[in-house]
Amino acid sequence: MNNVVMIGPSLPPCASRGAFACSPVEATTMYRRILVPVSASDASDRAVLEAVRLARRDSAVLRFVHILDSALVVKETASFCGTIDEFLELLGSFDLDNRVLVEIARRQAARAGVACVSATHRCDSGDMSEIVVAQALAWRADVIVMGVGIDQRLRGAGALILRDSSVPVIEMLARPNLRAAAGI
Repeated sequence: MNNVVMIGPSLPPCASRGAFACSPVEATTMYRRILVPVSASDASDRAVLEAVRLARRDSAVLRFVHILDSALVVKETASFCGTIDEFLELLGSFDLDNRVLVEIARRQAARAGVACVSATHRCDSGDMSEIVVAQALAWRADVIVMGVGIDQRLRGAGALILRDSSVPVIEMLARPNLRAAAGI
């Protein structure tokens, strides 16, 4: 099973054969600016590795972006944050986690000799996809390389980015964790 899905106006040669899932080798388009949304997921880690590989191949610059979904933090922590001060402290720790995720991605790029820049954002509206699309357009990205789980492809931020972006998107699918699915 292929793990790269490329969707957008600049489809690789395999798309002309009717395939939408292409191996990384078949995606031969040259990129100069690659936007990579990062998160704490296996799919995101795979997207970072693929973006670094593409950037190294094409001498491209990477832009790593992490977005903290404040609305989700409120939803997930409301039951155990007693005061606003406790909530703000917790939110600050999530901001620190954002910077750590971006720094890990930056170090992977640096080890490969790839130039990169990074940004972290806080999203209060719950629509992180708008920020990713706006970042891609403002930075004039040639492609977005992002990790997605199957739920994101169907109804989450990944689906909204695909719908709203005029920039081509390469999706790196999470490897299925068969042991966890089997309850082992």
